[in-house]
Amino acid sequence: MFRRHFGEGEFVSPNFVPNEPEDIIPLLPYVYCCHAKFNNIDDNFRETTIPYRNILNILKEQDWDGYLLSEYEGTDKYDAGYEVGQTLRRHHILMKRVLGY
Repeated sequence: MFRRHFGEGEFVSPNFVPNEPEDIIPLLPYVYCCHAKFNNIDDNFRETTIPYRNILNILKEQDWDGYLLSEYEGTDKYDAGYEVGQTLRRHHILMKRVLGY
């Protein structure tokens, strides 16, 4: 719901409008876990398609104590022989750095 950038050839609904990270604040009292989807993490451990720093900082500022469930959505996840382990590890490093762990 926060994705901002799409790769060439990726389907994007013509009616798609991304949410602003602040839109999650009124929902937080009712949410105990979120799917923390990610698509592309660069060599500096930044997600290039989703404003993770903003989102995670909001969760931290709001003292949200729920769970984040990493979910890789990259197009190469369907490639034969693809191994998600290193990609998942990069996502965890990204989150730890932003959250200060």
